[in-house]
Amino acid sequence: MFQGFYICFDAMKKSILAGCRKCIGLDGCFLKGVSKGQLLVTGLEIAITDHLPNVEHKICVRHILANWSKRWRGIKRKKYFWRCVRSTFEAELKDNISYMKRLGHKIVDH
Repeated sequence: MFQGFYICFDAMKKSILAGCRKCIGLDGCFLKGVSKGQLLVTGLEIAITDHLPNVEHKICVRHILANWSKRWRGIKRKKYFWRCVRSTFEAELKDNISYMKRLGHKIVDH
């Protein structure tokens, strides 16, 4: 009959820390009213780029979609936005971007 088991949390912690990349998460807010803009993230992005030039930079797709959806609405546009995000190779991404361009003037800016 099973009586119990032992878990070494210290070993789990060490293996996770040894195998994971270090990550700095940044967030910000959008100012509304007279002073429109983005607070916090922009200044930190510039500082990190200057001081840590070899660091990988990623932007949350949900935040991009939220900002993009303010101007470009519709199920079809959202569907092709996610198709672009999920593209696994460059040719597929180019095809999806090409289709998205047909859904609206200046919908895709490079």
